[in-house]
Amino acid sequence: MVSLRGVADAYMRDCQLKDSSKGEIERHVTTTFEPWLKKPVASISREAVTKRFNEIKNHGLRGNGPASAQANQSFSVLRALIINYAIRKYRKPDGSAIITDHPVEVLHKKWATIKASRVPDKRVSAVWLPTAIDRHQRHI
Repeated sequence: MVSLRGVADAYMRDCQLKDSSKGEIERHVTTTFEPWLKKPVASISREAVTKRFNEIKNHGLRGNGPASAQANQSFSVLRALIINYAIRKYRKPDGSAIITDHPVEVLHKKWATIKASRVPDKRVSAVWLPTAIDRHQRHI
């Protein structure tokens, strides 16, 4: 059976991705999903997904505090690797899909709500102007 590492490598090789996208995939695969790298991708369970998602969401990757956006992003990568790639690409000897119950589907209504931050219109120039002035002065 193909491992998560194998799926990630094949996905990055076979799909037309920007280098930055490949970097993000590699980062998530080797950090958030490091314990699963050598496991057959079909053995990743709904329970394991739920547990790891909640760990990252509530405690972060290194236990330094909540990381909701990180959890959402990591599991979006896993969903893409499994749903959009592994299920379509890999087959059992009888021709059936290696994954029939997608484990990331368990997060359907559990994605962390991320509050977007917005700079008020009247503060936009205060946020951007110093940066523009600094850049200009460096080139003089």
